[in-house]
Amino acid sequence: MDGDNFRILAQKAGFELNEEEVRAMEEWYVSFSEQLALLDRIDTEDAEEMILPETGSFHDTKTAVHDPSLISTQTAAEALDRAYRAQEELGAVITFIPGTEGMPAAVKDNFDTAGIRTTGGSRILAENIPEEDAEAVRRLKKAGIAIIAKTAMDELSMGAYGTTCFTGPVHNPWDRERTAGGSSAGSAVLTAAGIVPLALGTDTGDSIRRPASYCGIVGVKPSYGRISRRGVIPYAASLDHVGYFTRNIQDARTALQILAGKDEGDPTSSACPVPDYLIKNLSLKGKRIAVFDNAYAAERTPAIREAFSQILRFLWKQGAEVFMFTLEDELMEAIRPVYSLIANSEGVQAHLRLGKGDLHTRTEGFGTAAKQRFTAGMWALEHDSYIHKARKVRRLISEHMYACLDTYDALIAPTCSTIAPKLSEAGVHAESKADPAEDHLILTNFSGQPSMSIPLGFSEGCPFGLCITCGMFREKEMFDIAEALEMYTGLKDLSVNREN
Repeated sequence: MDGDNFRILAQKAGFELNEEEVRAMEEWYVSFSEQLALLDRIDTEDAEEMILPETGSFHDTKTAVHDPSLISTQTAAEALDRAYRAQEELGAVITFIPGTEGMPAAVKDNFDTAGIRTTGGSRILAENIPEEDAEAVRRLKKAGIAIIAKTAMDELSMGAYGTTCFTGPVHNPWDRERTAGGSSAGSAVLTAAGIVPLALGTDTGDSIRRPASYCGIVGVKPSYGRISRRGVIPYAASLDHVGYFTRNIQDARTALQILAGKDEGDPTSSACPVPDYLIKNLSLKGKRIAVFDNAYAAERTPAIREAFSQILRFLWKQGAEVFMFTLEDELMEAIRPVYSLIANSEGVQAHLRLGKGDLHTRTEGFGTAAKQRFTAGMWALEHDSYIHKARKVRRLISEHMYACLDTYDALIAPTCSTIAPKLSEAGVHAESKADPAEDHLILTNFSGQPSMSIPLGFSEGCPFGLCITCGMFREKEMFDIAEALEMYTGLKDLSVNREN
């Protein structure tokens, strides 16, 4: 593949690449070709393609629960004022929403909000004003929650560091020189800064759990279909999950109680019964906890390894049984190409009509990162045998994950391999490099299983997290384990109030 080939692919996707973008695609293809060679070696002859995660067939028998409510020490007006004052320093907000009353919350700017612009972090949608609220937003409002801001995000959710939003990069409140993580960067930052106790995000590969780790908060990606995606600008429909950020597990329980449940307007929404997440069993005795060996073995930050080792010792002391879970190396190496083929092919198809298909509008309206992913997606669509292969490998990987969490109560690993990197080090293509200590987060987007990050410790004054994954629709058990560990670490209600 040379530059002319990429220019042609870009034009088919409805925009043009400049010379720098063409060179970047040529560099990407060198690495991607090596990943495809790894994919080719996996035997998928007997595997079926996986189009969507299995969400089961259930009657919607929502359990009667006591009235869920979040507690905030400030009004919506006070939170809005703080968000205004923090904007220059953090860059966390795209649109402020004054005049609301109730407990303050924020939503990532890919959730539709009636009468309020929803940009998806892209200049091409800067004037997009939806007529209706996304279902998740509607449920928050019904619970008396006030949306005070639409938060900055990587363009169309295509990024891992919060650096590609058309309004500029988002800064980590613990260290402004560092990334907040992406793509749900602004929502994580407003939560970590103590401005809101709850913020919505989406997670296609790690876009809630990575920012949660980098910002020292709780980030929840529930089971696929647990929260409605209706009214959410997609990246890749078969991988996208709606989730959220809080600063403690109690609020995480309450948030899911509000948001979970069947939505007839979303065909991927599950009718699996919604339990009472506020009923707790924090005993770890007899729990079967698996350590994700591939991720743990690749962990390279001493402080993270030591903090994780302390968690293992605590689990043993509490009577939990601890095991090691290892995924075959060839499947670990396949995670990135499988993700790229599926996500980018679905992404370019989802957004072909943005800008009414006008070449100039789309060229000027999309940022570099989005154009590169769309071009990669168009390459995949023209080599669709690789998409079919990727779907089969996704099935193989997911079956391993299902088997693991049929055997064990939870699977744990450090969320990320490092603290938040410096903004200057967070390049557009950094997330394309294979790394088991990072790539394990993508696995539950393949399988649809619930996964979350909770604060685990600090290094160089910056936080890092612990990832907990459970079986499909076992969020309640996930919260129980997370809260038991939260009580042990004492790392709850962390926030950075830079006004003091």
